[in-house]
Amino acid sequence: MGVFKRMKDMSKAGVNEWLDQMEDPAVMINQYIRDMQAEINKAEVTVAKQMASERMLKQRLEEALSRSSACETKAAAALLSGEEELARRHLEEKLTQEERSKDLAALHTQSKVQAEELLRQLHEMKDEYYRMLSRRNELTQRVELARAKKRTAEVIQANTYRIDSGSALRGFHRMEEKIMQLEAEADVRRSMSGYSPVASYSQLGAAPLPADPLMQQRLEEELQQLRSKHTTPGA
Repeated sequence: MGVFKRMKDMSKAGVNEWLDQMEDPAVMINQYIRDMQAEINKAEVTVAKQMASERMLKQRLEEALSRSSACETKAAAALLSGEEELARRHLEEKLTQEERSKDLAALHTQSKVQAEELLRQLHEMKDEYYRMLSRRNELTQRVELARAKKRTAEVIQANTYRIDSGSALRGFHRMEEKIMQLEAEADVRRSMSGYSPVASYSQLGAAPLPADPLMQQRLEEELQQLRSKHTTPGA
């Protein structure tokens, strides 16, 4: 069971590493830039086709208007020549070209609006593309800085876990406590040096230590002050 569990953990770790690589910010930024460049290339082709269609419709519209005007001129000339039937045919052609001109004018207007809109979108895409290019270095540096911080935090966390969970730190703490205890004992012994609790030793039946002359002098002074307070004058 342990072998299968380790294999499963290794498999999961491999998938996670693969996913991390797939979501690498620096790689994704470069990929976005390449994708946008490809979209811009496609948009340029689309805009070019739309502009060509708009120009073709404009040319056909101008041709229809020109034919309509020419048919009217021919009809007038035929009528002056007494050829009424020929004039009628030229006028019929003129009306046909006028109807065709109306349809072409509507199509040209629609095609021109679409071309202008596509061109506007293309300019926006290019502006965004150049903004991404100008910020790519900044974003890449931020990614590298974030990675460095993450690696540092992971190392600190890993080392902290290993030290706290090991016996080295616990032993160090025990030695530190022992040293503090020894220091405290030394301070107590130092504070007791020169002090002679005669009364306490007498009560405990122990042999009194030699009296401290300075302490005896202070004791006599305190005793004399106490007598002065509690002795009435003339007593």
